[in-house]
Amino acid sequence: MVFLAMLSGTRAHAQGGATGAIGGAVVDSSGGAISGAEVQIISQSTDSLVRRLTTNGDGEFVAPLLPPGRYSAVVNKPGFGEAKVAAIEVRVTETTRVTITLRPGAVSETVQISAQVSSVETTSAATGESIGTSTIRPTPPAPHPWSAGAA
Repeated sequence: MVFLAMLSGTRAHAQGGATGAIGGAVVDSSGGAISGAEVQIISQSTDSLVRRLTTNGDGEFVAPLLPPGRYSAVVNKPGFGEAKVAAIEVRVTETTRVTITLRPGAVSETVQISAQVSSVETTSAATGESIGTSTIRPTPPAPHPWSAGAA
C-alpha cells in the first residue's frame, strides 16, 4: 500500500508539472493600459511560438503553465510599433511579471494625384481654334522711309 501511495503521489506531481508563468501589462508611452494588444510568447530555446494571447481591458495578460526556461514576448497593436522583450526567465511555481511599452507607430499616408491629360498635336502648327479680331492688337504704323531723311 505504501508503494502505491508513493506511485500515485509521483503521478500527481508529474501531471501538475514543474511550470511557471509570464504575466504583465502592455502600456503606451504615457503609462495608459492598452487593451486588445496581441502578445506572442516565444521560447528562446526552440525559437517557436508557445502562446498567443490578447490583453484584457486593463492591458493585462497571463501565460500560465510554461516550462522553465527563457522566453521572449512580442507585442503588436494597430497604430503602434512592435515591441519585443527578450530573456524573460520562467522559474518553477513563479510568475515573472513584465511591463511592455508600445510607442505610437508611423502613420502611413497615401497621396493620390490625378490630372486630366490633354493630347498635343505635334505634327501640325495649327491649333484648331479661331482667333477673333478683338484679340489681335493693331500694330503701330511703320515710319515712312522719306520722313527719316528729312529731319
